[in-house]
Amino acid sequence: MRHIQGLRPVTLLAVLATLAAQGCLFSPEQKPPKPDIPFEYAGQFAPEATLLTMLQAYERRDSLKTADVYDVEYTGGSVDPSGIVGNFSFTKVDEVRHVGRLKLDPDIVSVQLDFGNQTTWQRTPADAADPPEWAQIQINFATIRVDDIGASTFESSNQALTYVFKPYQNAPGDTTWTIIRWSEIVTNPPPI
Repeated sequence: MRHIQGLRPVTLLAVLATLAAQGCLFSPEQKPPKPDIPFEYAGQFAPEATLLTMLQAYERRDSLKTADVYDVEYTGGSVDPSGIVGNFSFTKVDEVRHVGRLKLDPDIVSVQLDFGNQTTWQRTPADAADPPEWAQIQINFATIRVDDIGASTFESSNQALTYVFKPYQNAPGDTTWTIIRWSEIVTNPPPI
């Protein structure tokens, strides 16, 4: 019994000595870890906010948020009048996979998508063939840059873009917008 009681103070002293060597948890020198603050996207309450959210998700390489922004019936198209690059069409799945690839590729170190100052974004009425509640935003100048240390930096700029938005009425006064269509006219194709 005495042997067990004799170990307790020794064990307690060892624990205290270890804690003292590491510094007291309540000491002013010890700073508590800072919690990660989640990123807040612009939202989808208006076409402009939805477009900004798409830009933020692209640059953050967030495929989950990208999936939220694009409508299930989304179609995208890229037209190159010069014929150098060619014409392409895209679906929502293509857009989400593209952003996911940007995230998973260890050689891609940064992604930038610049549509210029938001005051230059031109919101226009929907096309005559679209439902009247839809909206569109035209971007007259855009730059995309993908820094890939395994290959080379890809940069393309000076493109005319049009995004078309579809509203969803969640409740009275609560509307969520998604991107239903995108079109691009490539005016300065990158060299092949």
